Amino acid sequence: MGKINCGKLSFTIEEFFWLVGLLEGEGYFCKPLPSNPNNPMVGFETTDEDTAATVSQLWGRKTTKRQRYNPRDSIKHCKPIYILRMVGNDAVEMMKTFRPHMSARRQTQIDRAINDFKDFKRKFSDNDVREMRRLFTELNKSNKEISEIFCAHPHYVYEIVSYRKRQNVEN
Repeated sequence: MGKINCGKLSFTIEEFFWLVGLLEGEGYFCKPLPSNPNNPMVGFETTDEDTAATVSQLWGRKTTKRQRYNPRDSIKHCKPIYILRMVGNDAVEMMKTFRPHMSARRQTQIDRAINDFKDFKRKFSDNDVREMRRLFTELNKSNKEISEIFCAHPHYVYEIVSYRKRQNVEN
């Protein structure tokens, strides 16, 4: 039986298309907040404990359980909500893999989430480090300008150009 790889995760064809249907109906795809641009999110909420347990097992994530209540009633009779979320690189890999199988509306949500994603955790080659330093010293580019070119956090660029990080890379 075939497997579909999705970043660090791998699903059977049945699991994959079951998740596609679930996320199409009950999921959400969120772009990252400006204050945290490397955390786009895929998630879903359900009152079905069995469904939440299945997704939890497939995603390798824990389920958060939140009790709902009706403030007009003194008795808590509402079912609890089970919440699962995936953020960052794992969420982006899932969105890229699932995107072709989603509706146009969901594809638009995924595109917005991925377009605003900045992978601040990526590794820079020695040549990238040399180029950052050259842009800083020879062309007087600011850390912010360099960070936009390399999709890096400005503070990390500062640490590279000031030789606080990657001291072993020579010009």
